[in-house]
Amino acid sequence: TNLKMVIIDDSVKIISDNAFKDCIFLKYVKFHNKLEIIQDYAFQHCSSLVNMYIPNNVHYLGIQAFDGCSKLKKVVLPNKINSINYGLFYKCHNLRLVNIPQNVISIYDHAFYSCLKLQSLQIPHGVTFLGDEVFALCKNLKTIHIPESINFYGCDVFYKCHQLHNAYVPKKPFLSNLFSHQTKITYKPIIN
Repeated sequence: TNLKMVIIDDSVKIISDNAFKDCIFLKYVKFHNKLEIIQDYAFQHCSSLVNMYIPNNVHYLGIQAFDGCSKLKKVVLPNKINSINYGLFYKCHNLRLVNIPQNVISIYDHAFYSCLKLQSLQIPHGVTFLGDEVFALCKNLKTIHIPESINFYGCDVFYKCHQLHNAYVPKKPFLSNLFSHQTKITYKPIIN
């Protein structure tokens, strides 16, 4: 489809699965404040999207909702979400700026996989779970802040993050393997 712009009507509360999947020319989406849910794969492979401002009333972002949005540079996430879903920004190669809201407790597998331009990220206090390969192949990620609240992490969370040199990490013995693939990392303890 040649769709380039979408204005979501204020009667729409849910953007359904696959709604705009593969709309490769879609550059602009305007949401209204009554929107509550963006379901799985809703904007998957919308490779022309650059910025995404998701209204604060949205409380759920589906699996791989923005997977393959390769030109996406900036995303403002709503405060009501409590997880960054599986593959949410998978292969969003140009993603540079994204906020992780304070209510988030889980960041699932591949959430930021291969976000090549992402350089720094603050994971808020309250996040307890980091899934497999969450930041794998984020080749320009230089700084990460890990909160005290983390109590589980999956495999290869920072796999091939070769530029990652600064990790602000709480002193917890089980976190020692979190950066097992990094050779040049400097641990900077979190001071309360």
